[in-house]
Amino acid sequence: MDGVSNVVHEMTDEMVNLRKSIDPAARAEYVREQVLEVEGFSKPYLRKAYVLIMKDPIEKEIFIGGDSEIRKDIVESLRAKIENV
Repeated sequence: MDGVSNVVHEMTDEMVNLRKSIDPAARAEYVREQVLEVEGFSKPYLRKAYVLIMKDPIEKEIFIGGDSEIRKDIVESLRAKIENV
C-alpha cells in the first residue's frame, strides 16, 4: 500500500508542477517565490526585482531555468533600475 501511496503523491507533485508551468497565475506565483528566495538582497529590493523580471518575458524564462547563481546575477543586474532600496 505504501508503494501506491508514494506513486500517488509523486503524481500529485508532478501535476502541481505542470500547473505552475501552464497557468499564468501559478507561474507568476512560482516566479515570485523563487525571486524572494534569492539570498543577499532585502525583501523590498526583491519585490521590485520581481516586478521587473515579470515585465520581461525572456528574462523571466532565463530566471526560471537558471540555477541559483544565474538567478542571483539576474537580480543583481536590475540594481540600476531599482532605486533607493
